[in-house]
Amino acid sequence: MGMRVLFVSLNLLTSVLIARILGQQDYGRFAYIVVVVTFLTTPATLGLDRLLVREVAVYALKEQWDYLSGLLRWSNATVLLTSVGIVSLVIGLTWTTNLVANPLRIPLSIALLGVPFASLSALRLATMKGFNRVSTGLGVDLVISPLLLAGIVLLAYWLWPGQLSLLAIILAKLSTMAIILVVGITLLRGIMPLQIWKAQPKYLRRQWISSALPMMVIGGIQAIHSRIDLFMLGNMQGADVVATYSAVYQGINYIGLILSSANSLIAPRIASLYAAGKTEELQGLLLWNTRLVTGLSAAVCLPLVVFSKPFLSLYGPNFTSGSTAILILCVGQLVSAGTGSVGVLLNMTGHEKSVLWSIAVSTVLNIGCNLVLIPRWGINGAALATAISLSFVNFFKVYWAHKKLGLATTFFARRSGREP
Repeated sequence: MGMRVLFVSLNLLTSVLIARILGQQDYGRFAYIVVVVTFLTTPATLGLDRLLVREVAVYALKEQWDYLSGLLRWSNATVLLTSVGIVSLVIGLTWTTNLVANPLRIPLSIALLGVPFASLSALRLATMKGFNRVSTGLGVDLVISPLLLAGIVLLAYWLWPGQLSLLAIILAKLSTMAIILVVGITLLRGIMPLQIWKAQPKYLRRQWISSALPMMVIGGIQAIHSRIDLFMLGNMQGADVVATYSAVYQGINYIGLILSSANSLIAPRIASLYAAGKTEELQGLLLWNTRLVTGLSAAVCLPLVVFSKPFLSLYGPNFTSGSTAILILCVGQLVSAGTGSVGVLLNMTGHEKSVLWSIAVSTVLNIGCNLVLIPRWGINGAALATAISLSFVNFFKVYWAHKKLGLATTFFARRSGREP
């Protein structure tokens, strides 16, 4: 949690720096391009990043170094070829169709070169997680990466004051991604057992790809659900609106950290209590967790809403129009916190399909709401669409948890069981 809070804070400071240098319009274009690269990274990895976490841990435990060596070689080669193919296709479409406006064509084409870097970095982080080196892996992405980007931008600004363009910032971002990939691979090589290098690689390509593709679908749906609002704003409104909405999200990220950190902590406890049949204790844990998360989320939301305009003015005087969007998204985040760690509960008790269906339906609802609300209310419409879909997906999961497990997770549920 400490690393993630530091990452959000560093990201916030870096985004303020870039917004101040570029101005509102070019910062909006930069934010839109970053979202496009993020979207494309999901299909480029083919779900192999999620597969690696599980398979690396299993092969290492069983000392099946030959299969582990084969998996690492095959996954990296496959993702590299896939990402290069996707980048080539999208760049071709960028220059042969009218899907991308002229001012975005050159910066987007250059930024797309970062997709292979991001995809391979995702595999590197997954491999580190499989070897139980989570802090080392996250430290590269969550601490070194934003610090390096800020350092490169500040150095360039010092050398060429007042001359940095959108293209220059994208090149700085691309350089950061390349350096992070090299640093990450170097650290990974240092922790990999020597037996992997000595083993003769063996391959289970068909088994690996059949296991990875469903994970890619889940990851893709989650990626779309999380940032489709900004992407659709970029296609339906101007760059200025995208810039403001991106600044709004930098503040909202602090609220999401609370629930995600609680989910990481509570997941193994849920699994163990459910396996042991301790239903009353599990119910008590769930309600205690929900009340704690909701209280902490409210404590973050209150100052963020009250001081929304001073916060947004850090980016520039024209960004304060996003204050209403902050209020709407805070309400959505509080509703999410008030339903508790219900998604983790379903995942840890073998009901992953219910989670997948909930997210899939919510994503369709999110897209539909954005199509209707953005033309009417712009940035506030996008925020409202996100809040509605976020509330829907969580209430849907609450329904499944009650139906399949007979457990309540919401803030207002009657207390049952004992405190953890």
